[in-house]
Amino acid sequence: MSQANKQNKPRSESSWSEEEKGNLKKIGAKIESIRKAKNIAPVDICVELEMNKSNYRRIERGESNVSVLLLIRIANTLGVQVSELVEKD
Repeated sequence: MSQANKQNKPRSESSWSEEEKGNLKKIGAKIESIRKAKNIAPVDICVELEMNKSNYRRIERGESNVSVLLLIRIANTLGVQVSELVEKD
């Protein structure tokens, strides 16, 4: 496999660095915090995103590496900019 193909191949959760895991947890916590501040139930987000609740909860717990497109959909559903979800503290 060429070096370029290795770089584009999705990595499993077990191969994520501690920094990457931390970033996903921060993004998930931010999503959860905004959702709670706006008094939106997880089930309502799931309906809007056409996603099952267990997959959505994995995102909020930082256990899922979401695509950029899904992150945009989550931000739109919450009524915020994507940058609010990924900004560094």
